[in-house]
Order: sequence, then C-alpha cells, then structure tokens
Amino acid sequence: MIYASARRHGITDAEIRAVLEHPIVRYRLAPRTGPQAKLLRMVGDPDGGALIEVVVDRVGGEELHVFHAMLLTAAVAREVLEATGGNLDLSDGVSRSQRTQREKR
Repeated sequence: MIYASARRHGITDAEIRAVLEHPIVRYRLAPRTGPQAKLLRMVGDPDGGALIEVVVDRVGGEELHVFHAMLLTAAVAREVLEATGGNLDLSDGVSRSQRTQREKR
C-alpha cells in the first residue's frame, strides 16, 4: 500500500515499487511512534538515475505500507554509511534539488 504522503515529493508509484523490488540497501529503523512498528528504509535507483529513499512499515508479516519517498538526502546517505558499517557510500547520489526542480530542466 502506498500512502499519499509518499507521493508528496513527486516520486511516482512505479518508482517506489521499483525501489521496493530491487533496493541497493535495506535496513531497519528504530520506530518513533511505538515499539510495535517495524520500519524499514530502502534506497534504490529505479531507472538507473537518481537515488530514491523509501520508508515503509511492515504490517502483518510481509505487507509493506509506504509512507515516505523522496530523492536521497545527505542525512540518509550518512545513515546508510553508518548502517552498513562504512561499506556503502551513496554520498555521490545525493540529490541537489527536489524532484520538481529536476523535472524543469
């Protein structure tokens, strides 16, 4: 399930699904709302271009509820580096602008 909040930054459902199906990296996040939440962050490049970060809540085993998606930020690139023990540096893929700015070119 993809919530409207995941589309707020201009990422399409097709791009979100592509990241979910073929992430470059996937790791667990500490939930802010309650201990029962099973949050995952995934980063991928659905079209071989810009990196996209997606956050999901795993509900009922395998069902994924996507509530956040946007172009990769510097903060998340640093988080990925830490989560992978320094093995994956995505800082070159950090978005310099929001999707709407990229599409104007």
